[in-house]
Amino acid sequence: MIKSILNIPVQIINSVAGFFQKLAQATKRPMRSGVLTLKSLISAVVVALSVFVLFYFAQPFGIRENTALNKTLLISIASAAGFIGILISDYLLPFTFKKFFDSSQWTVIRQFSLFVLRFFFVGLLVMVFSNQVGLAKFDLPMVLLEFTGFGAVIGFIISFLQESTLRSKFSLKSEIINRNLQNFTPVESQKMLFPVMAFSGANEKLSLVPNQLVSVSISKYKSQLLYQNFFGLADKELDIQAEDVKKELQKHPQFIQISDHEYANAHALYKVTGDASGYELHIAKRSKPVRLSRKFEKTIESL
Repeated sequence: MIKSILNIPVQIINSVAGFFQKLAQATKRPMRSGVLTLKSLISAVVVALSVFVLFYFAQPFGIRENTALNKTLLISIASAAGFIGILISDYLLPFTFKKFFDSSQWTVIRQFSLFVLRFFFVGLLVMVFSNQVGLAKFDLPMVLLEFTGFGAVIGFIISFLQESTLRSKFSLKSEIINRNLQNFTPVESQKMLFPVMAFSGANEKLSLVPNQLVSVSISKYKSQLLYQNFFGLADKELDIQAEDVKKELQKHPQFIQISDHEYANAHALYKVTGDASGYELHIAKRSKPVRLSRKFEKTIESL
């Protein structure tokens, strides 16, 4: 009996520790980034409008007592300050700290950090400007810290909701894509009896049956071809113009573009998985899945 009672605090501590451990793991889940996109610009406009509506109609923080003739103009400038705050967090910082804001490494915790930065810079610019011109009376830095803390709570909740929603969306779509892959038949198979691909490099020519070619990585003057032969898997680099490679690939509809510089054979795709960051393509003969670029998602969804 006594032993059971003594174990209760230990069980509580273990439960709490387990909860925080799971929470820490959840914050590392991949997620889709919206920085440096039109979505960020729309967010900046929404913030500016929200500041204007709040200051013009509700007139909190001593704004109602302000009798200046140019009050509406000052409110408009304060709204523009909120707009600039989003531009700083979503454009200037990502452009300056590219490693942290790398979209391929974006996670829930980084999305949460973005929300904190947004609230901080919007609050900082709006509050400092309003105090300086006498539009409002903010008790800095306390009000700014409270506003940022409020943003952190909101950002924490929204980040996990976004991750859950996007993960469900792409997981469901990936199941549909996998079913479509099993029945995928390119148009060329119905028209060409013996299709052959020819890549003529500066010093070498490579001819392949389309199903031999697994994937192609293209640069301006060189291309890396991963293909199968009698001895297994081969990887060859050719000195060849990017446009010449693309023209040859476009003759064979089974090759789909998965990024700005990479194509893959749809017949080599054996599985597509989805998470909150989008799709990952599992390509035969490649040890690691490949992240599908956002701009080419419609291509894989229409197979």
